[in-house]
Amino acid sequence: MKNSLFDNKNIFLFFSILLYALLFITIILMASTPPVDRDALTHHLAIPKLYIEHGGIYEIPDIEFSYYPQLLELIYAIPLFFGNDIIPKYIHFGMALFSSFFVYKILRQRASLYAACAGALFFLSLPVIVKLSVTVYVDLGLIFFSFLSLYYLIKWQRLEKLRYLVFSALSCGFAMSCKYNGLIVFMLMMFAVIWLSEKKVAKSKFVIERACLFCIVAIIIFSPWLVKNYLWTKNPVYPLYNSLFNPSDSHTGLAGGESVKKSHFYYRRVVHGESFFETITTPVRIFFQGRDDDPKYFDGRLNPFLFFLPIISMIVEVVRYMKKKLPDHEKILLFSFAWAYIIFVYVQTDMRIRWIGPAIAPLTVLSFIGLGELWQIIKKKFGCSGLTIKSAFAIIIIAMFSMNYNYFFELYKKIDPIPYLSGKISRGEYIQNQRPEYSAYQYINQKVDRNAKIFGLFVGNRRYYCDRPMVTDENVFRKFTNNANSAKDIFNNLTNIRITHFVVGEELYSSWLSGVFDDDHQKIILDFWRLHARLIFRAYGYSVYEIIK
Repeated sequence: MKNSLFDNKNIFLFFSILLYALLFITIILMASTPPVDRDALTHHLAIPKLYIEHGGIYEIPDIEFSYYPQLLELIYAIPLFFGNDIIPKYIHFGMALFSSFFVYKILRQRASLYAACAGALFFLSLPVIVKLSVTVYVDLGLIFFSFLSLYYLIKWQRLEKLRYLVFSALSCGFAMSCKYNGLIVFMLMMFAVIWLSEKKVAKSKFVIERACLFCIVAIIIFSPWLVKNYLWTKNPVYPLYNSLFNPSDSHTGLAGGESVKKSHFYYRRVVHGESFFETITTPVRIFFQGRDDDPKYFDGRLNPFLFFLPIISMIVEVVRYMKKKLPDHEKILLFSFAWAYIIFVYVQTDMRIRWIGPAIAPLTVLSFIGLGELWQIIKKKFGCSGLTIKSAFAIIIIAMFSMNYNYFFELYKKIDPIPYLSGKISRGEYIQNQRPEYSAYQYINQKVDRNAKIFGLFVGNRRYYCDRPMVTDENVFRKFTNNANSAKDIFNNLTNIRITHFVVGEELYSSWLSGVFDDDHQKIILDFWRLHARLIFRAYGYSVYEIIK
């Protein structure tokens, strides 16, 4: 049934195209600035850079992220090889564009052209999607491939052609190859394949054959990362479940030992001061209380309509079921997948909005299906000629998009790309404005010997802009200090791992020193800096020290 809410609205189509163009051009402008986002500098760009310098993939024990699936990082390595770290942003943004296209494709089969265009635009303009589109992360790759897997599974359910099930499995394999969160996608998709197979043919053989086909194809695509990790650590999904695969061997790099971690629910209660009610309502609060760069508020933003409208769609489905009508398996699949994914992330780890990314595209589709169904209900009950009803829906649509575009313009002002793109400020000046440690790295790159090895203390593990080998794990320094009886012991431990220089975030280091070590060890550390370290650079709160005998 076609959705008539947007039909014959040429002005709406015109503004949709205009807003899409505005969104596309402005995201390209924001993405054309140098990468400064944390995860890009800690691993999404830093690890491919190390691979390029080394001449190939190799084990990096002190960077845990190097054991994660790296499909997109290896793609990013291609422009990095040619000295370009802006194109990886465009590649990541491309994943959002592809996702919005398939949002359009699914909606177009159930709604008008205008509704499908509006849904694609709404998805692309969502705050979390816009924010990810201007960064060098991998979440949009996971979002795209997981939604592509759902798309082909729906197509298989409609057309009953086996190749679409294979395409779905291939896409699921690529989702797992982007990020370990893809394992959740794989688990949910396996349940979906079994469920849809049972709806087609209630025979165990058919169900088992289809489930096995999906599983084998997806695992084959994911297998290079499994094999790599098994060869390096004897754990194919390292560092996940390492106590299961290596109960007597914690493969944890330089620092050694696996720390006992508190539950993320405990963390939110103690650190963020959340009440029990706030904690248990987290899966709902993420739609209303998101805030960028604030872990308490899930480090990102969604749109409240992604919560309300899919529920309306499912209420309509319940009413249909009560009237003995055939269930809409596609809606049930999309809703179940989205909320099962959200709940799984909620239970497993401290919530970040980008971590529930694979749920966003299904919820977008359901939102516009729900909006269309609400329109049809009101149309049948009251007629659609009333100005009040039309105005109400226009207000809803404007509110949906205004929340997105308000964030969009806020982000544009924050990134402020024009001074850099116009040449008013240099690349180095732009990075320095965003990352205060940059000047220390530039000093190291220009003044410190190429054979040097740097120890970064409280630099946030952001190593990308440093062109010398680095260790950035504070626990290594803590271990060396706790095992030391004198400043000379710390010096010997550092020289054993060939450390020649330090770069230190002074403010965080000072509070850490007084909060972690007792008076005796503080004295040993201070003696070490006095006897075995020489300050050679300081700016913007970051210092560079040379290790001396």
